[in-house]
This record gives sequence, structure tokens and C-alpha cells, in this order.
Amino acid sequence: MALTSKIPGGVERRSRPRATLEAATEAEFELHKGAHRHLLARRTDIDRVLARRLGLSAEQIEHLTHYGAWYEGLCSGELAPLTALQRHFIDAHYGRVPAQDEHERLWRQWCDARSQPRRRAVAIAA
Repeated sequence: MALTSKIPGGVERRSRPRATLEAATEAEFELHKGAHRHLLARRTDIDRVLARRLGLSAEQIEHLTHYGAWYEGLCSGELAPLTALQRHFIDAHYGRVPAQDEHERLWRQWCDARSQPRRRAVAIAA
């Protein structure tokens, strides 16, 4: 699966109209942008064993490593969504709408796998 070069969840490099923030003040807008930048800069430790079990490619693992903290922030409510695409990403995470792109599908697959209990081999002493 080839991931697009577009930044996931609808963050775009060009400026967005302030009206998309539902009457947020300029200061609130800048605060939200700063919080997004902070989490976008953070790398996420990915469970490589789980990733291999899911059959994720090196590109997908790198993608989760780079954007995982940001995705988690959006879905946990730590970050306010700044765009309609980010709101859709959150809704897809919670299963309220179907995933539309590879970012939403990959994140949903990863979260579903992380929430499954791990099976461990138990040695029985004879």
C-alpha cells in the first residue's frame, strides 16, 4: 500500500481559512496549531513484533512511527481537529464512518490490533 505524500488527516501546508475553526479566536487558533506541530514532531515507538504479525510494510511502520503520536492526540481529544478531514479521521477511528483513505485504514488496523489481548505461550511443568 503506497501512502500518499499528503500530510494525513487533512493538515495542509497552505493556510486554511480561520472560519473552519467554528468561531475560534486568533489566539486559540495559534495554540491549536502549536499543539499539532508539537505532536507531529514526536516520534512514536512501534511494537515491531505486532507490526510484523499484521504484515505491515517498512513504509507503513515508518508512517506510524512518524504520525502515531499525532493520530493518538486527535483520537484521544488531546488535540482539537482543525479541519473537516481531521474530524472525519476521528469519526473513522471510532467507527462512526467508514475509513476513506489509507491513513484512516492503517490507523484503525493498528488500534484494533493493539486493543486485542496478547496470547502468550504458557509452559506447563510436568
